[in-house]
Amino acid sequence: LMEEGYIIPYYNHSSNKHYEECRFAHDRFQQAVYSLISEEDKPLIHYKIGQVLLSKNKEETEEAGVFELVNHLNEAKTLIKTAKELHELCLLNYNAGIKARNSNAHKDALHYFKNAVELVPSDTWTNNFEFTFSLFLAKAEAEYLNLNITEADKNIDSLLSRARNNMEKATLLERKLINY
Repeated sequence: LMEEGYIIPYYNHSSNKHYEECRFAHDRFQQAVYSLISEEDKPLIHYKIGQVLLSKNKEETEEAGVFELVNHLNEAKTLIKTAKELHELCLLNYNAGIKARNSNAHKDALHYFKNAVELVPSDTWTNNFEFTFSLFLAKAEAEYLNLNITEADKNIDSLLSRARNNMEKATLLERKLINY
């Protein structure tokens, strides 16, 4: 495939590490190959790609590849079974959501926050309140930024019922007022 020009070598020189990757010369080539993969095999392929990306240096993943990594692992969610891996994917989605929000990619941010919310374990409010509160607040803010006001208000009202102190309640009420 390389000799025909469908795949080209790519040399990454970031972080003083030099390694070669192969990439499709055009998105259409990638789409054509992807269309040949059976629907049953796609999650496993996404999982394997995600694991390779995850095994790379964490700094590189956080810099540029977090969206690619998270997208692959989200496509393989059905294969992820351990609590540790699910928690890691939840954190990756949260981080991708923050990065997307900071880049004003509000639709993408909401997508990642929704995925993270789906992945939180049932005991998360008890065992990891601060993170869970931040995640649900970020999702509510992303709903506002996507003009899903009714959904955002529901999220804020739900968070108000879980707020532990006046400062958390004030933060939530402030978010609600800002968006009116």
